[in-house]
Amino acid sequence: MSQPKIKVNKSTSALLSDKLSLILLVGLWVYTAMKFNLLPDTIPTHFNFQGEADSYGSKYMIWLLPLLGLFSYITFKYISTIPHKFNYPTKITEENAPTKYRQALNMMSFINLATIIIFSYLTLNTILIASGGPSILSSMTLVGIITVPLLLPFFFLLKS
Repeated sequence: MSQPKIKVNKSTSALLSDKLSLILLVGLWVYTAMKFNLLPDTIPTHFNFQGEADSYGSKYMIWLLPLLGLFSYITFKYISTIPHKFNYPTKITEENAPTKYRQALNMMSFINLATIIIFSYLTLNTILIASGGPSILSSMTLVGIITVPLLLPFFFLLKS
């Protein structure tokens, strides 16, 4: 079944979230580039549930999270152009499409921002540890990192 294909403007909060995502993503790339030559040849590449490094690899691995952040940002930006192809829990009609699409676009913007924040946080932690500093990860931050992106869709579903 085909859903109405209409142009919907994003809410102010979604636009702000998109701008913050882009600013944070650019900051992530700039910060990583500034710190790259200062990193040792071997850096932490994985952390256990206590936030302690438990696997190590080449310093070039530091680029993995910024690359994933860029891929995430581009993917969410593209997906946000096709809200008529999303799955919705209710039937989409000409009357409710603008509201439902706007809610879906808000959800995508906030999930994108949460994802970029997580990648930035993990990159910062990796650089801190590799530079001899303390870890800023704990079991509670790891729980947050795992649950926030999973709970955001449920929040928006309940809101709709």
